[in-house]
This record gives sequence, C-alpha cells and structure tokens, in this order.
Amino acid sequence: MEENNNQLEPTQVQPLSSDEASVTQELAQPTTEQIIIGEELTPDDVNRIYAKLGRPESPDKYDLEGIVPDTYNQDILEQFKKKAHETGMSQEGVRKMAEWYKEIEMKQHEAIQKARAIRDDQYIMTLKTEFGVNFDQEIKNARKALDAYTDKAFKQYMDESGLGNHPALVKAFAKIGRELSEDRLVQSDTATRLAKNDELRKSEILRLRGNKEFMEKYRRGDPTAVQRLNSLYSDD
Repeated sequence: MEENNNQLEPTQVQPLSSDEASVTQELAQPTTEQIIIGEELTPDDVNRIYAKLGRPESPDKYDLEGIVPDTYNQDILEQFKKKAHETGMSQEGVRKMAEWYKEIEMKQHEAIQKARAIRDDQYIMTLKTEFGVNFDQEIKNARKALDAYTDKAFKQYMDESGLGNHPALVKAFAKIGRELSEDRLVQSDTATRLAKNDELRKSEILRLRGNKEFMEKYRRGDPTAVQRLNSLYSDD
C-alpha cells in the first residue's frame, strides 16, 4: 500500500501576549455590579436595580413637562412622584402613566360638558314652556334680582355649577325681580306724590302769608290761624 502523504500537520498554538491574557482574565471574572436576585437583597441592592431600570435619583427628577400643566394641583403631583419613586417606576413609565391619566381626564371632561349641554337645553325648554311669551322678560327679572342681591362670587358659582339655569332657581329669582320692579314703581309713585304735595304746601304758605286778614289773625294769636300756618311749616 501506498503511504498517505496528505496527513495534516499538528496545529501550532501561539502563546497569548501579556495584554491579551489580561483581557481574558477580566472577561472571566464576574462584574461587581451583578446582583443575584434572592431573599437577601439590601436597600442598596434594590436602589441599584431601580436605577438600572431607569428610575431617577429622587422624585423631583421625574420630568412631566408637556403632559401635566402648571395649573395642576402641585400637592397631588408631588405625592404621585413620591409614590412612583417608592415603587421603582422609571422615567419612561411615569410619563406613560401620566399621559394615560391625562387622556382619561380629557374624555371625562368632554363627557361632562356634553351631559351639561343636554341638561341646559332641557332646562331652557322647561322655562320656555312655563314662561311662554314672557320668557325674555322673566329672564331679565331673574338677572335683575341676581344683580341686586348677590355678589360676583355667587354668580360665578351658579355659572360653574350649572345651577344658574335650573328652572326652580330661575323662577324664584324671576319672582324676586318682578317684586323688585313693582316696589321701585311704587316708590317712584310715592316720591312723585310727595313732591307734588310739597309744592302744594309751599304754595299754600305763600298764599296765607300774602293774605293780610289771615296774617293779622295769626299775629293776634288766633288759634285757628296759628294752627293752620304752623301745621304747614311742621312738614319741613
């Protein structure tokens, strides 16, 4: 038989350089940041885990700009951030949670506004049915009563709460407004009569003082003349 001259020569392994040997040893060693999940985690271990997952250093580091407006209740916002930090939520997780809650609030607000619009339309229809052709005038009477007996804060509360359109309240204020108009009319008539009476009284005084015969009796102390003229002066 012929000898096989194609046999491979044994591979010659080149020794590692000193730098390559050092890197190999480092890769073989476990890193100091590795944490074995078990029952003996320390608070520091937990904090390092949360940090690795994206939790900021402190609650005030959560960035919610563009999601939560400045007008939002800051106390509630701070409590939310604190609780999120305690439970290890990441920055991304907190933003997603805030965006979800904002969307829910917007939908609730829209639903409330639609329901209020429907309710207000029903209130107006009820008032138009009860007031009939006097609807506009009765609304003016109600506003007149509000202006006369309530302040700005009360009106704002009525508008924001929706009670300002409630039929029972509108009818009550309309009645007060009507009575207020009637009282002012009576007061105006009374003032007019008093003014006319005052003019008549002064005219009578001038007439009596121009009457020589009457004035002679007055100066002599005639009881009837004295009482007559003095009664006119006593009305001043």
